Amino acid sequence: MASARDDREEPGVVVVGQPIFNRGGARLEDALSMFRAGESLDVVADEYGVPREHLEDVVRIATRVAA
Repeated sequence: MASARDDREEPGVVVVGQPIFNRGGARLEDALSMFRAGESLDVVADEYGVPREHLEDVVRIATRVAA
């Protein structure tokens, strides 16, 4: 008989420290720094192997103004 624990998904990697992108493994801050330095999202995506859509989400969140 299978236990309830068998049905749960176990994490493959536990990361402590700076947040990273799941795809590409780049630190969010590194990608944001490159964008803030004037590189286009396409260049940053190519450099770090991160989907452009993921970068757009991070930039949107990082640059929004607090209410």
